[in-house]
Amino acid sequence: MSGLNWEKANRLRKRRLSVVDEKERLDLDAAARWLSQKARQEVGAAKRKRARR
Repeated sequence: MSGLNWEKANRLRKRRLSVVDEKERLDLDAAARWLSQKARQEVGAAKRKRARR
């Protein structure tokens, strides 16, 4: 286990976060990242369309 993960595990243990909570938070992070990525792609596509005109 690397030092970073060890610190993270200790922090989670201190907060008494369950594994489910942590997984849920990671899922939310992933969903948010995916949405912002998708939004950025759509903005990029719109810019390209405008540039083509």
